[in-house]
Amino acid sequence: MACGTGKTLTSLGLVKKLSKGKPYSVLFLAPSIALVSQTFQAWSLEEDISSLIVCSDSTAGTARGLGDDEEEIDESISDIPSPGVTTNAEEMAQKWRGIEEKNRTPLKVVFSTYQSIEAVKEFQKKAG
Repeated sequence: MACGTGKTLTSLGLVKKLSKGKPYSVLFLAPSIALVSQTFQAWSLEEDISSLIVCSDSTAGTARGLGDDEEEIDESISDIPSPGVTTNAEEMAQKWRGIEEKNRTPLKVVFSTYQSIEAVKEFQKKAG
């Protein structure tokens, strides 16, 4: 799909349709930290999710101040607290176990860049 045509919300719609409201885990990969951050922000605004962001940029897990139009993402102050941005496999596994124990939301998402896939692989081994 071309830029600005709704890939982010289309992907969320597909996940919701596949999960049918039942517990569901998703690994969402994107080519850049900016796209990981954008997707996390958009999904968090649309759906109650439990998430983990796997990358080395701690700002990827924060929403920037939204303007009058909630669709517009500004590059300023953080509004949504980070769910735990890291590339440390042990730390990720510990956070994921906490997410699963709380079972707060049926939709659990790991957001990551392609470049961090090895960290995701290590996390999966540690988390089981």
